[in-house]
Amino acid sequence: MDLVRSLRPDEYAETWEPFRNRVFGEGWSRVVAWEKGETSLHPGWRFLPLLNYVSYGRTPRFPYHHDGRATEYDEAPLLKTLRSLGRDVFCVNLVDESWLVAPDLAALEIVGPELYKYIVDFFLFDRHADWGVLCCLPGLISFVGGEPTFIDAYLHHAGGEDFLRRRLHQFDLGQRWGDEMAPWPPAFREVVYRTCGWVPAPYPNQGEYFKRRPDEDEMRQRWIPLLDRLVPDRTHPLAGVVPNWTTLPLRGHLATDGAKDEVIRDGAPPVLEEYNSWLFILTGDDRWDVGMAALDGDDFWCAPARAAALEIEELAGRPMAAFGPEGDWLLVSFAEGVSLLAGEPTLMARIIDDAGGLDACRERFEAWARTAAVPSERLDEVRALAG
Repeated sequence: MDLVRSLRPDEYAETWEPFRNRVFGEGWSRVVAWEKGETSLHPGWRFLPLLNYVSYGRTPRFPYHHDGRATEYDEAPLLKTLRSLGRDVFCVNLVDESWLVAPDLAALEIVGPELYKYIVDFFLFDRHADWGVLCCLPGLISFVGGEPTFIDAYLHHAGGEDFLRRRLHQFDLGQRWGDEMAPWPPAFREVVYRTCGWVPAPYPNQGEYFKRRPDEDEMRQRWIPLLDRLVPDRTHPLAGVVPNWTTLPLRGHLATDGAKDEVIRDGAPPVLEEYNSWLFILTGDDRWDVGMAALDGDDFWCAPARAAALEIEELAGRPMAAFGPEGDWLLVSFAEGVSLLAGEPTLMARIIDDAGGLDACRERFEAWARTAAVPSERLDEVRALAG
């Protein structure tokens, strides 16, 4: 069989639609139909999240490497599960069009563009009718459901339930990898978590999606002691970097360059990989709170670790420091437009690895520095501390 084969309407109706109806029921199935307490499309099945949807293509987040290493698809565990169970074909049904698809990434790349024709849900299933995927295109999320044997195999290939729950938190609280400016509607969000048997994660930053000013008590108890420890000299902010911390030079200024929406997206310029990886590693550990202090004044803001939320115009073009409540990392941006990230070695090793490795990070920095409008003295200062 070819990797992908289009089905005639009569062929689908006679040969495949009965299996679709066994999995999803007759009529139109939608996530919103579950809001009245119906958290399963099939009685007794377990449902798990599959982030994005089959037509989304290569996600920047599973994990995202920048040095040529293979990048996993979110759909890959599903395909591995099917192959491990000896399945050689499944059906994709979208409104009145259907395809037979081999459980192969190359096949997904072929059929994916066809699924953008309508902003509606679509369905995956096979003749065994012991599993199914509902792809909720408007919500940028899909649900894998199935009988225990199938779900056990899927969990094995997908990294386990705890991993999937953390990935959903990261996807949800990060507003779909930063592609969406607004969160899911509360009712839809509740259904997403309930469908998977989980409780919605509380929003970080005291529920504020973007920047907020902390009150005096929060500043005194949480942020000022950390700022004084990490940046004891505001005029020489790099002087207080912990000696055994790992450091990494960064292109641009956090509030004006690193926090652009485009940074978080795969392939959309400018891609500043180090900021991207820094945010992803933090949020993958459920570390969402970021404090941001102007070093030439008293301005202080809190924001969630999302690209759009960190683009704070009051800090643009000013010397500033960003840090988390754990106190194990510090990002300093200079007014001239260059930055330095420093942190505990294990944390920094994960960030650097996700960004493609130390050599790749340094090469990108030096290529940028050759034409950057940053004084050479400032570049040399950052280079010296970065080793």
